[in-house]
Formats: sequence, C-alpha cells, structure tokens
Amino acid sequence: MAYGGTARDLVLRFKHGKAFALAGPLGTLLAAVAAREGLLDGIDVVIPVPAWPARAVKRRYSPPALLAVVLGRRTDTPVDPRALVRVRAPGSDGHAGPRARADRVAGAFAVRRPDAIRGRAVLLVDDVVTTGATASEVAAVLRAAGATRVDVVAVALALPDAV
Repeated sequence: MAYGGTARDLVLRFKHGKAFALAGPLGTLLAAVAAREGLLDGIDVVIPVPAWPARAVKRRYSPPALLAVVLGRRTDTPVDPRALVRVRAPGSDGHAGPRARADRVAGAFAVRRPDAIRGRAVLLVDDVVTTGATASEVAAVLRAAGATRVDVVAVALALPDAV
C-alpha cells in the first residue's frame, strides 16, 4: 500500500497503538503480495528487520517480527527472527530525509547467526519502507554475511514526494 491516509493510520496504529492483532491480516496481505510478485520463489528463510530491544519491550512486540511469523505460516516458509540484531539505537527519524535516515542506520545492524544467512535466499520483512535506507542497510549486511539473494516486502511504501 502507499503510505498515506488510511494505510498510514493503519500502520501507525499497528506500530504504536498496541494493535498487535493487526499482524494477522497485515501478514496475510504480505504473504499474498509476496506470492503474487514471485518473491517467495527460491526463498530459504524469512527474516524481519530487527527492532531495538528497548523499543520492542516498550511496544511489547516487534511489528516486523509479527508480520514475518504470519507470512512464514501462511507460506510455509521458515522464519528466523533472531538471525539479525540491531546494535545501535535507531533514534526518531519519522521526518528525516533520505540522507539523514541512511546516516542513522549505517552500521546499526549485525548478523547474529551467520549460519542462518550464508548461502541462503532471504525475504526481509518490514512494516513500512520510507526512504529505503533501512532495507538497503540490512540487505547489505545480509549480503556481506553470504546471503545469495535479499528481497524486501513491507506493508506500506512511502511515495517519493511524501518523504
């Protein structure tokens, strides 16, 4: 979905409003889109963009991890929510531009379980892609750890003029 209007409200409610029950329908939607777009062809593992631990504790869940679990169940694809870790606090970048977002996520992720990545095709799951900085950084980390392919699926995508 385009990240705006009702879609934005839905994603923000899921992320910040403790509406974890939305994981089911949103994850099912992601599974359908991933299947339709061929993103599941040859995928070995589904991995969520990792949350900063303090943020996950505050929210009581990690939105990308919940989405990944639902997607994995709907598509019978293994999910590894612990393969990656966020090693630096993300800061608040809800209104940051592309360059600032890229700077904030540079070096913020690490592979915790290289054996889960090496030689495998990965489907990366996130709740929203705004500038693509996080997805690009995580994909680079996964490729450096030996992933043969990294595709990304998210509930919403910000349009260029909205960032």
